[in-house]
Amino acid sequence: MSTQLNMKFRSDVLESALMIENQLNTLLLWLLRIEDKTSRTLSGKSSSLSFKNKIDLLFDLKMLKKKDYAHLLFFMEIRNQVVHNFGVNSFEKVFDWLQSNKAKKLLEFYPLDKKTTLKTMYELSFGKFATKAMDILIDGIDKVKDQLIDENNNKIKLIEHEFNEKLIKALSDSIDEVFAEVDKIIDKPFTELPSLNLGKG
Repeated sequence: MSTQLNMKFRSDVLESALMIENQLNTLLLWLLRIEDKTSRTLSGKSSSLSFKNKIDLLFDLKMLKKKDYAHLLFFMEIRNQVVHNFGVNSFEKVFDWLQSNKAKKLLEFYPLDKKTTLKTMYELSFGKFATKAMDILIDGIDKVKDQLIDENNNKIKLIEHEFNEKLIKALSDSIDEVFAEVDKIIDKPFTELPSLNLGKG
């Protein structure tokens, strides 16, 4: 049974899928400013969005280029066949179920070599293919980080600006009060002014 299932093959694909979906969740949490990692839509709960829903959302939010969206979608198709199709126990079987041109698309990630078996070429190609998917999401996370830094810097500048405005107003009010008191003193008749004890020489 284990030979038929080829658990080594399945576990390798699943491991890549778990790492990629974790990065996908991280990107969306940061992008949507959701601090709770137990989010109902972006965690491991049954209410969470599907992989397809997540990449659709990123595409709608202009966080994925068309080619990057297609790359992640292709990864999802491979993952789904491996995880959900009992009869898929190799990459060859994956592409028996997917369109025939998809195999060529995967093999583009590894230069053809007559000395290398097709099985090995698929495995090496998938490794690079999965790494590319990770890089797409990590680049997205880096962009969101930069956005957050800019937002925080702008908030700091706004706070500094508001503080300076309040400080200037407070100083202005204080100066106005001082001059008002001086004006009161100046306006008093000479006899009402406090006597000055200058002492005797």
